[in-house]
Amino acid sequence: MRFHCTLDGLEDNWVEIAENWTRKEVAEWRKADTDATVLEWLRHKVTACSIATEDGEPITDPTQLTVEMMDERVDLRLIGFLGAVLFQALQELVTLGPFSGRLSLRKPGETAL
Repeated sequence: MRFHCTLDGLEDNWVEIAENWTRKEVAEWRKADTDATVLEWLRHKVTACSIATEDGEPITDPTQLTVEMMDERVDLRLIGFLGAVLFQALQELVTLGPFSGRLSLRKPGETAL
């Protein structure tokens, strides 16, 4: 799932989040209580990214998403975007995103696309 930043001037920033989550992972992620732990989960679920830095060299490797990198080279607004992405991804997965209505509209015995 790809999420684009919608903040003015930051629209070129995006992350792709893995679609495979388990209930155990969600429970452990919700217990994350430090920036480092949250970023660890983000790195675990980000499969690709393009995040602008202050020096103009974008982060394209999820392993570079560290507390030090965020503190020193990333715009605060992008940190907020990254913080919201896991919640957005989880919401998409739980509600099946754009496909949630399709399942409820199927007739009994009808197969999915």
